[in-house]
Amino acid sequence: MHVVPPMLSAVPRRPARTSLSPAPLRRLSMGAALALVALIGCSSGSSTTGPAPSAQPQASASAAPSTPAAPARTPTRREGSAAVLFDSDSSVVIADEVHDALIVAPASFADPSLTRVVQLPGPPAQIVAAGDLVFVTVRTLPEPDAEAARAIVRGPAPDPSAAHRLLPETLGPGLEAPYLAPSEYRVFLSDSTAPSAAASAAPGAAPASSAAGSSAAAPSAPVSAAPSAAGSSASAAPQSPPPPKKKPGGTKPRPFDTAVVRKSQGGLLLALRKDPEKGFTETGRLLLPPDAWGLALTPDGRRAVVSHAWSATVSVVDIDSTAPSATSMKVAASFSTAREPRGVTVTNDGKTAYVSHLVGSDLTRIDALDAAPKLAVSALPPAPHRTRGKTPLPASLGYAVVLSPDDTRLFAPRHAIGAEASDAWWGVPVVDVLDRKTGQPAVAPHDKRSPTTVLRDDIPDPPDWHAWAGRLPAVARALVQPRAALYRKKTDTLLIAGEGMDTLVELDALAPDPALFHTTTLSLAKYDTFGHDPVRGGAPTALALTADERSVYVYCASTFDLVKIDLDTHKSEWLRLADDGLPDDAAQGRRLYSNARSAELSGGLACSACHPDGRDDGYVWREALLDAEHDDTDAVFLGFRSNMKRRSTGPFGFSPNEKNRYYPRQTPMLAGRVRAPGPYGWHAEARTLIDRLVRGFRLHRAPWDRPAGLGDLGPYLHKIDSLADFLQSGLLPPPTVAHPLTDQEKRGKEIFDSEEAQCAKCHVPDTGFTDRTAYPIRALPVQDGFDPERNQSFKTPSLLFIAGTAPYFHDGSQATLEDLIKNNGTRMGDTGRLSAEDRAALVAYLSTL
Repeated sequence: MHVVPPMLSAVPRRPARTSLSPAPLRRLSMGAALALVALIGCSSGSSTTGPAPSAQPQASASAAPSTPAAPARTPTRREGSAAVLFDSDSSVVIADEVHDALIVAPASFADPSLTRVVQLPGPPAQIVAAGDLVFVTVRTLPEPDAEAARAIVRGPAPDPSAAHRLLPETLGPGLEAPYLAPSEYRVFLSDSTAPSAAASAAPGAAPASSAAGSSAAAPSAPVSAAPSAAGSSASAAPQSPPPPKKKPGGTKPRPFDTAVVRKSQGGLLLALRKDPEKGFTETGRLLLPPDAWGLALTPDGRRAVVSHAWSATVSVVDIDSTAPSATSMKVAASFSTAREPRGVTVTNDGKTAYVSHLVGSDLTRIDALDAAPKLAVSALPPAPHRTRGKTPLPASLGYAVVLSPDDTRLFAPRHAIGAEASDAWWGVPVVDVLDRKTGQPAVAPHDKRSPTTVLRDDIPDPPDWHAWAGRLPAVARALVQPRAALYRKKTDTLLIAGEGMDTLVELDALAPDPALFHTTTLSLAKYDTFGHDPVRGGAPTALALTADERSVYVYCASTFDLVKIDLDTHKSEWLRLADDGLPDDAAQGRRLYSNARSAELSGGLACSACHPDGRDDGYVWREALLDAEHDDTDAVFLGFRSNMKRRSTGPFGFSPNEKNRYYPRQTPMLAGRVRAPGPYGWHAEARTLIDRLVRGFRLHRAPWDRPAGLGDLGPYLHKIDSLADFLQSGLLPPPTVAHPLTDQEKRGKEIFDSEEAQCAKCHVPDTGFTDRTAYPIRALPVQDGFDPERNQSFKTPSLLFIAGTAPYFHDGSQATLEDLIKNNGTRMGDTGRLSAEDRAALVAYLSTL
């Protein structure tokens, strides 16, 4: 059974502590004691070279802004989130991406019947509240046929009258996971002791205003809906616990047509105004590039910064709020960036914005945001104190970026791929800190000192890092797959939602490495007896902090729960907002996809850690064959060779040796690519998707923590089947704008289909641009840190969405599509004889797939 190192819960909370008082920590974070976490790497292991850094973003447009004449609305919190408090903290607005809706719940939870649903023209990602307005990014405005197909996949719209309270509880500290039988967990799915709304509502509390919409709004229809009958003033009667839900099994998936579902008119920035009768009324919309995701407003509310994930673009938008009845918006500047821009934050003076990325470690920075915006890059190498050698580590899962109240420190929760730690085959979840005064990380590169030695003088009783002299601290498992972050000013702490372990973690924001200083770890979810299928509290993805900073609201996206937590007492209240519209098996697959707790299905990471949104982390992993004399069923995945170590329960364990072989395996994209029956795998070794998943649960784990064979996974095959259903019917592909081919793209298609180039011979258009067959091909030069392949037969990969999945080939040796076509020669088809003009045309066509 996997051993989970104890969390740092022994560190006292700030109001009571003496050993971690603010003054020493400020001194540590600015003085010579930056070596606090300049930690020693473990024993021998060769240095490796990571993937080449991504290309610098290029500005595509820039313009001076127009200045509104009247004051703009001030945002309550500048950074966007999928959950925000609104209307003087009387209601909570949730971006329910699964149901293409906003859900507005009463902040008091006293009367769930006041819950409203506002159907949107597409899936919302982030919200910012400003006065009586909310601004919302919508990932795609689907074409009519795409909207119809998406409506079938997502199922009916949430029924606001079905919202109900769940059993409140005081959350215990740590990572202990409660496993319950149906007869035990049924009580947690309803609050049978809830008083009526009339008895429990706070005096003078304003009701939440919103609306219930239809289940399929027209794509171009404005957002406006009338309150439903569920919004009556009737008291909420006490509810009896529902019977345990029938175990998933046998429900059919709803496969979608990728070519239809993906079709988009673009992304949206919506402005919605509170309306006493209709709930929300749309006052403005701006069509933007597809996959509008991150959002932040300047302090004066006159400019917005929007990230477009799949489009790899950032937009700067002028907001004119001079007219009291309408809000007009226009693009002031647009920039191309590195892959998957996500979280956005803006400085107090409104002059600089920072954007995190789901793929890669550098931050995109926009300077002169208050004038003519300019694009720049801020380098922030992940976990420099856990990095062996001089090559910076790659990073992933940069969903959020947060500034300290004085703007001196920037916090980037994410995953440091391949970083060293005890029991870290895949790397370490981190909160990297950028010192904005110096432009450098707040921690120094590692040296040969132990963290406990460095801190001994300042912390008489250091936290239990599960480390000793010559060893790195253990993985902070509560932080696995960090998703959302907030700064709590009154305690100088960070609140982090850990999607993988279903946790809320509070960290010391004044420490050079906040991830080492957990002041609180709260486990949110309840799991079924068979392990790590959350029945509530699954996949926390959004946080909203009350104005007095005493309570935080957490939205749990895979179980559709909203939980309110008192940060001093840890008492929690729960509200179930919606049900999953997918069939039962696929709905269970959604919950499992983001969960990293299962000792059978995961080695400490969930599927969504390497395949966020069903996409890819842009990394080339090492498929380690532990004994070259045996077949590849003895293989596991590692970040780096130096990750081949055992957990820190003793000084002995697995280490690199001459018998091990390390083969490069780039993370493939999943969304929209798994409809075909098979085979799967780089060598086409898995006959079906189920076979591939079974094999994957051995590959994606540490060598000391994997099932011995298929027999060990037998009791969990129904979970594997559920994951397969979700991949094929719930994991939607990224949106792309449908358009007639240009002359250049038409020329590229002619080349692709030609007998001379032979591209379509294997990348068959009618079957997802692949014939799903493995062919022996000429070996590529061996990359640093890897060994020569012993099997040179590779399956034809799908070309769907290829423009957004750099780098290319199984070893990631080609950084761009241009490089791939130019350097291919006759290895695959024949592009070696193409002119520069024809190569550009072929790339242009491939970018439309």
